[in-house]
Amino acid sequence: MELPEASRALLGAWAEGKPEALRAELENFVSVRMEEKKARHTPAAYKAILNRLDRFSGGSDEVKLDMLSLAASRGWITVYPPKTQDKPSGQGEEGRWDVE
Repeated sequence: MELPEASRALLGAWAEGKPEALRAELENFVSVRMEEKKARHTPAAYKAILNRLDRFSGGSDEVKLDMLSLAASRGWITVYPPKTQDKPSGQGEEGRWDVE
């Protein structure tokens, strides 16, 4: 299967002006995602992923790079927020609940 041209154009426009490492990791993520049968490759699907990257990264290209790298290495079809943003407020640094 080949990436639809509309999806390729959307990804290219988003990646324009981004650091080379981020563009390469996006390409890697898309290639890993192409191997998943359940992944959709429509522009809407990629737009949702790019929106998640922007929203969960706080605008940091380094965080986006980490999110894409983790998703690709685990074979995910989407990206997830970094764990530090996922932690409930009552949880301590070691991942244990603070108990007094």
